[in-house]
Amino acid sequence: KMKKSVLAIILAFFATSLSFASNSFGDPPNIIWNIVHGTVNEDYIQDIVADDNFVYVTGLTSSGVDFDFLISCYDSDGNLQWEKFYDSGYNDEAYSIAMDENFIYVTGLSHNGTNSDFRTICYDKDANLQWNKVYDAGNTESANCIAVDENLVYITGYSTTGTNSNFMTLSYDKEGHLEWIMFYDTSNTD
Repeated sequence: KMKKSVLAIILAFFATSLSFASNSFGDPPNIIWNIVHGTVNEDYIQDIVADDNFVYVTGLTSSGVDFDFLISCYDSDGNLQWEKFYDSGYNDEAYSIAMDENFIYVTGLSHNGTNSDFRTICYDKDANLQWNKVYDAGNTESANCIAVDENLVYITGYSTTGTNSNFMTLSYDKEGHLEWIMFYDTSNTD
């Protein structure tokens, strides 16, 4: 029940923040909508984005066996429009979401049975899968943040090599083709 309350608080905060931004300072914020939504198991919302018509949230949900990506879309009245899950058969944890005019991009990590890798998934705004990419640098990796511009999708996180963690950033074009990858290593944990 706590997990559903956390989601409700996050969505209520977001809706209130939008309302507060349109009011002059000093006016109390108006709660536009407040919903409680979740699965029967553990759910964790990690990130949220919105446009004029929809609110998209991402995080992870427990299947009872492992964690899976969770992506949900709500209309401006708080009604669930669609929900997507991704399960590789191991733990999958979505941490960040971004959008452009046509697509929703979600990134995080997917375990592969040995370690974890960057996973990035692209959906159109009607929830149709466009592409699903894994990047494995051969170590334990986790994608923590995603951003998009007019041409590229940027994902950043870390890669751990033994006792040393390094920044890792990569970029895909809008069709999901890897453009470049960069590591930053100070010889310490970055």
